[in-house]
Amino acid sequence: EIATAQEQRALDICADLGARDLGREPGQKWWDHRYDFYYPPKNLKLPWMYGTTETVTTFDKIEALYRAKKAAIEDNYADWDVSYIGHFSHWYHWGASLYDRFVVKEPPKDAQETIRLHNRIWSSAVKASLANGGMINDHHGVGIKLGRFTREQYGTAWPLLQSLKRTIDPNGIMNPGKLGFGY
Repeated sequence: EIATAQEQRALDICADLGARDLGREPGQKWWDHRYDFYYPPKNLKLPWMYGTTETVTTFDKIEALYRAKKAAIEDNYADWDVSYIGHFSHWYHWGASLYDRFVVKEPPKDAQETIRLHNRIWSSAVKASLANGGMINDHHGVGIKLGRFTREQYGTAWPLLQSLKRTIDPNGIMNPGKLGFGY
């Protein structure tokens, strides 16, 4: 009884927010295939090269964002037979987080070339997120690697953020080089 009441309440909330009921079929399809990428024996293993990105956006953009990231990775790096998977890991009343991974089963033999390829694919994924209404990340932090994308993400608000940073940290000692400050 409690589960039925909770389900009905969730459906009512979704309807109030403009969602439409797709029935049980999409959920059942996901459930039946939720481990297809990993098993058997597709769990991540050496010498495979893989990377993870994540983003967040509103419900009206999440499907297009997923498809754009998949195309940016699989189409642009088809020579490397790269695979792309993703799932919606966190849900909010306004949107969802896309947690995604790319895998290259036969990366370059040279370690430096592998790192360069990884960084190109990873950057393509982040750029696809930004170009399709996503943020550079949801909750795993910006740090150094994503910092170079913060200006693009915040656009015309970036000067305001720079001003706040200078006001709070006039000597530039708080996390220097992080969050895109210093680029």
